[in-house]
Amino acid sequence: MLSKEKKSSQPEPLESNEIISRFIFDRSYIRKTVPIIKYNAFLPNPDNGKASVFRKEKMSKEYYEEIKEKVERARKREKKGAALVEVVEVDSAGVCVNPEESEYLWHADIEGWPLEKDKIMSIAQQIAAKAKLEE
Repeated sequence: MLSKEKKSSQPEPLESNEIISRFIFDRSYIRKTVPIIKYNAFLPNPDNGKASVFRKEKMSKEYYEEIKEKVERARKREKKGAALVEVVEVDSAGVCVNPEESEYLWHADIEGWPLEKDKIMSIAQQIAAKAKLEE
């Protein structure tokens, strides 16, 4: 079973077909009638230029729930859903997913965003178009 247990203290490289999960805390980022993720869900944090994701396939269900609860407490907001997308879809949009486990195991960041707002929006739209909603 995959869990918070790892063979090494170093982050494992991501696989192109690996599913990553972007937690969504704003209901307006999801269209519920036809389950669609809006591009806003993938916009990078303006403070650090990164979009935080989790490597869901590497986690047990229990650990995934534990992480979800920790992030909810840290943000003081309830998760409304999660956007699931393959790493290859992120890469093909022109940004990359890099493991980053300083705070959470099996965490990663979507990095390499351009500076121009219209290009950021276009990349976020491409990723969102490939994402599936997990409620």
